Amino acid sequence: MEAFVNSSDMGNLSQAIGDEGPDMIYLAAGPEAARDMIEVIRKAGIQSPVFGGDSLDSTELRKEGIGRIIFSTHAFLDDRSPSSEEFVKAYRAEYGYPPENAFSALGYDTVKLLAEAIDMAGSDDPRAILMALEETSGFKGVTGEISYKSGNRIPNKDVTMILLTDGKVVGSEIVKPRPPYLTPI
Repeated sequence: MEAFVNSSDMGNLSQAIGDEGPDMIYLAAGPEAARDMIEVIRKAGIQSPVFGGDSLDSTELRKEGIGRIIFSTHAFLDDRSPSSEEFVKAYRAEYGYPPENAFSALGYDTVKLLAEAIDMAGSDDPRAILMALEETSGFKGVTGEISYKSGNRIPNKDVTMILLTDGKVVGSEIVKPRPPYLTPI
């Protein structure tokens, strides 16, 4: 079954999902809409696991009763992980709480990646920076190692799959995408 809904259709959605009895649900929605949709689905007694992308990497979904949620994101930020430990500690020291999701680290990596490309280009000319970015290989970021293939603006980068059960992270695994996932735009 495939359904496209907006917030006014959530009652009909849960009925349709319940009628189908799916093994899993893939939900493409922003964090607040996802929370509302999942709550309606769970209140209807539907316990199928919910799959989605990085918009499900949200404190909105880290609470009791939300069931099983599996999503892909840029990184799992943990103060015990060698790749993110220093960033998480610095973030907590600056703001008084840990990062809520991977987006703060993604922004941090973006700025560092751009600064490195400017240094590599030896110029602030946008074309020179773009050329330097295209030659970036093995950039060590908080969200993982980033490389670009010449002529392709999509980075070759690992993703992290996270399993939440009733709002608690109970599993995570780093996955390396394999070609031919990257195609030039």
